Amino acid sequence: MKVFDSIWDSMWDFLFGNQITLHTPLRRINDFELQKILKLTKKWCIKNFGLSHNNPKAKIYMTKQIYGQVCYGEYNPDSNVIYIYSNNCEDIKCLIKTFIHEYVHHLQPVKNSYKKLLESHGYKKHPMEIEARNMESYYIDVWEDIKNKL
Repeated sequence: MKVFDSIWDSMWDFLFGNQITLHTPLRRINDFELQKILKLTKKWCIKNFGLSHNNPKAKIYMTKQIYGQVCYGEYNPDSNVIYIYSNNCEDIKCLIKTFIHEYVHHLQPVKNSYKKLLESHGYKKHPMEIEARNMESYYIDVWEDIKNKL
């Protein structure tokens, strides 16, 4: 895997140089740039989706997932934290889509309704998951807004 990453990184440099694109692998982005992308994405979400009335200021933690079913991120309504799992998100597109998805959960009444709906609908047909997955399509709008600020 390391050899492939090295070859891919060399090819990336040849094609794009230091330019950040939606397909830039996260391993090529330093922590400062990742935090900036997340901060700009959060600002976009607040401007376009609004603030949660119950928990207006969600914290964002970028971390590595070390156990459980592999996922890109999650929202914890008890601590009001959006977790982004950097070891599971492969590129900037995935990072932005994941943040949008979890931000939508931040806006939803997950604390009161999520588990009950999960039991009756399952994960794939869960109305809150469907909404969050649909909202991920805004990643291109986010990218168009933030790419020149990086």
